[in-house]
Amino acid sequence: MSDIFGDDDKNGKKKDDFGAMLEASLKGLEVKFSKGDKVEAEIMTIGKDDVFVNIKGKDGMVLKQELLDAEGQFKHKVGDQVTLYVVKNKDSIVQLTARASHQALSENMEDAVDFETPVEGKVTEVCNGGFRVQVFHKTAFCPISQMDLKQITSPEEYVGKKFEFIITKYEGGGRNIVVSRRKLLDVERLENEGSFIERTKVGSLLSGRVTRFEKFGAFVEIAPGIEGLVHISEIGWSRLEHPSEALNINDAIEIKVIKIEEDDRGRLKISLSRKQAGDDPWKETIKTLSVGQSIEGKIREKAHFGWFIEIRPGIVGLLPKSAMREATDEKAIEQKKVGETLHLQIASINADDRRISLSLPRDQDDTAWESFSLAGKDSKDMGTLGDQFSKLFGKK
Repeated sequence: MSDIFGDDDKNGKKKDDFGAMLEASLKGLEVKFSKGDKVEAEIMTIGKDDVFVNIKGKDGMVLKQELLDAEGQFKHKVGDQVTLYVVKNKDSIVQLTARASHQALSENMEDAVDFETPVEGKVTEVCNGGFRVQVFHKTAFCPISQMDLKQITSPEEYVGKKFEFIITKYEGGGRNIVVSRRKLLDVERLENEGSFIERTKVGSLLSGRVTRFEKFGAFVEIAPGIEGLVHISEIGWSRLEHPSEALNINDAIEIKVIKIEEDDRGRLKISLSRKQAGDDPWKETIKTLSVGQSIEGKIREKAHFGWFIEIRPGIVGLLPKSAMREATDEKAIEQKKVGETLHLQIASINADDRRISLSLPRDQDDTAWESFSLAGKDSKDMGTLGDQFSKLFGKK
């Protein structure tokens, strides 16, 4: 049903809309703004040089060039909300700016300090002891220790990027401003650790990203702000001198959680294994090997009873000293160094004990392993040999 003006009167919708608009208009007339006030405005019209906005029912205007981004582009559209500051309050229209007045700027930054409100800042350059950061059109200082949770080795990588910071010091009307990103990251890390412990158990399989190396292992990020350690012995089935032999920084890898505990300071310590997250190479690779097979191997370790040789990734065999003594070029072989390769022959395979004996290529009826076993070694030597094999093979 329509009223005499032809409007739909169903449920009084049009009347309600008109009433709401009238009320908003009247409220707009009542709102008073002072110079420096911070306001949230809705973009209503975008002109060639000016942008017209609505602030609590009152019209406002800001120069279009003040809303350009860092690349000089205007990317706003009608309906967007923008934060502006009052320059002049006329009866008909409020003149606005995107740049805070000194008074408004001080109040905003002091509030951010008092309430520890995160603020956005752009890192502009590296300086002595830290970084210069642009916050609220002011230059702040962020100590290098407060930029990240990890140790920073390449500060220049942060320049030009935007992050959220906590203002930790605001003095002299903005002449001395210190900010910290780490305080926010610490809070985020604690929150993530809590949810991580709830959903993760020992034995869980996860995906992670390699972040840094130490001689004893690789650190892997498994959640925002949460890292675990893959000990060098758990990186793979091959014996490594350094994690970089098997991994690269930023590699995405699959890992298994093998321990979760807290240190003396209450920080979470997570032990991971890449080796246990994958298949045991012995089970499949051993099927491709046979007694008498010629093969090349890399010297991994020299012991008094023989050399341990890696013949496949994660597969290590023993070349006994007795086998080297029988070689015609024994002296040349003895001069080989760890990491160098040798041309060898498989003498025997003991799948149950994960042991492979090797010999130098020659025609023979006996095996190098048998020669070694019958060479009058006592039980102490054999025990040492077993320990060495267990260490190199990673036998559980």
